[in-house]
Amino acid sequence: MKPMKILLSILLMLVVFTACQGKTTPTETTEPTLAPTEMPAPTDVPVVPTAVPTAETPEEPAEAPVVELVTQDAIVNISWQWSEWLQTDPPAQAIVPDAENYTLTFLADNTLQIKADCNLGSGTYTVDGLNLSISLGVLTQAACGPDSLSETFLGFLGQAASFGMQDGKLVLNLANNAGQMGLLNGGMVEAPPQEPIDTVCDAGIDPAAITIDTLDLPGETLINCIAGTPYDNTQPPGPKGLPDHIQVNFGVTDPSERQYGDPVIYIIPVIEYQQLWEQSGDISFTESYTQLVSLLQARPNPIPTQGMPVLPFEEVTGTNDLVTQYAYVDTNAGFGVRFVGRFSQSANPVTNDAPQLFYIFQGLSDDGLYLISFFYPVRTDALPDSGAVSADELQQSQDDPPGYLKGKVEELNQLTFADWEPSLTTLDAAITSLKFPRPFDGPGLTDALWSWNELNLPDGTSLIKNPDNYTLRFFADGTLNITADCNTGQGTYTADRQSITIQVGVMTSAACGDKSLDVQFLQYLGQVVSFDLQPAYLGLYLAEEAGNLGFYIGSPIVDNPDLPTDGPLATANDTINVRSGPGVDYPSYGLAKKGDKALILGVSADGTWWVIELPTYVAPDGRGWVSADYVTVTNAEGVPVIEPPPLP
Repeated sequence: MKPMKILLSILLMLVVFTACQGKTTPTETTEPTLAPTEMPAPTDVPVVPTAVPTAETPEEPAEAPVVELVTQDAIVNISWQWSEWLQTDPPAQAIVPDAENYTLTFLADNTLQIKADCNLGSGTYTVDGLNLSISLGVLTQAACGPDSLSETFLGFLGQAASFGMQDGKLVLNLANNAGQMGLLNGGMVEAPPQEPIDTVCDAGIDPAAITIDTLDLPGETLINCIAGTPYDNTQPPGPKGLPDHIQVNFGVTDPSERQYGDPVIYIIPVIEYQQLWEQSGDISFTESYTQLVSLLQARPNPIPTQGMPVLPFEEVTGTNDLVTQYAYVDTNAGFGVRFVGRFSQSANPVTNDAPQLFYIFQGLSDDGLYLISFFYPVRTDALPDSGAVSADELQQSQDDPPGYLKGKVEELNQLTFADWEPSLTTLDAAITSLKFPRPFDGPGLTDALWSWNELNLPDGTSLIKNPDNYTLRFFADGTLNITADCNTGQGTYTADRQSITIQVGVMTSAACGDKSLDVQFLQYLGQVVSFDLQPAYLGLYLAEEAGNLGFYIGSPIVDNPDLPTDGPLATANDTINVRSGPGVDYPSYGLAKKGDKALILGVSADGTWWVIELPTYVAPDGRGWVSADYVTVTNAEGVPVIEPPPLP
């Protein structure tokens, strides 16, 4: 605080000197210099850089200079150089030495390029008529020396509230009438070149197969595969790079026109994302992704109030210093956590717009192969906009940033979902409705024996008692083998993307008994019109939404001759279900045969279910649950207790 006290002393001496001299012209005029300062805050004695009186210092405050209103187009693609600071009350002026070291460039896509002495960075801005708000992004953190005005410059930018022109100079008016920044025109800056559009894009998902219900959110949704961008760590605010991925945009007819802050959902293949960064020697993605996975597995309550892992880095413009209104959300496509948060470069009051508050969802697809991220700007009447922050609150945010932010988190957590605009309930429902077919690392349609496990009709679901009595095996030549209880035969099929038709051919015609489902099974096969293929699961959907048949791989347990004989093992005493959780309410991955063995990973808290190891293409988390009543276990002492997953 020593530099701050020095500045206050100089300013007070200046005011006294001005009052005593009246209108006397100083006998010697020297160009004033600015001393370094912390981020200024409007107070009874404003903190400003060192200033000197003008040639004629009035005894009464001077009227503010006339500022011409201009549009956003008039200020873009120009390098604006900070040349002076005008204080409003008491009136004072300071000239900035080396103005070319403090520059601001507004780009047409509402991003900023910033030079603050020896530091470079970026940010974003919004314009509404003459109102202006600036959100600083990530900047380099070099120490520029004791005479630098880097922190002062950035602090003033964060308080900008409106703009205009005066004699060719850009004027930024600060909030609460704290003063004005004057910036000279340093010349035009060439607009960033447009990257050529790569027409070949493969994110592993067909955008046409993705569905989402946006309810009453404004704007039409546009779903596209977006070509990847190479890893690049040469430009501020930090490294970027994405593989081919899916974007769901709102109200944007061309994805290339999307600006930072516009709503967006990303669906990004994890493996390709990780390879892109690690092959460039950067493990930042891996670290953030690992933190996210750990959080989603542990589901801590509460979650951290700042520093949440957020991906992709293209949306991260600063430090995540605020996390409120969190909830874990299970969706049609996967699971994740949502919260309201922001990204800030320095200590700023919590407002709706500077930095912007976002609804942020960070999650994974059920198979763990895709990162799902949702960013939507939100606001609440419980918070002011940046131009309406009181001097007291501004001072609190500077004096004790951790305490101030803690109080704001507690205050915002008291709001209802409906207190936000849009409602958090609406945003939760939108991301929950997102659905897309998942590619998988496991058997394809023609690579497995599919056993009929369940029948889902509009009036309810029925589990098939003897799944292995009703099987399908598809072959690449368009033929298939069919087992319908005591009858066998063949047929043909045609499949294209998610569409499929099945023609039952010649079958044996034995009488299988009154309890057999052989006739119904064959009838249902003739009504199939589409399919959904997931790891270890095949859904065949009937025409006119009449229902669907669920098939699982015959046995989810893969014969592994390398199982350790002295390790914890479970052996099936009979044909048993291997489920996704401890209980009949959890779906079955299939049937383990008598004598099948599997490695034990853990046990339920009450000891009635064992957790066994399964291939990840069968169970995304690599776990299956078997009832302790139907297995024999060996060497299972000391295995950990594993909490059950949420019910589907």
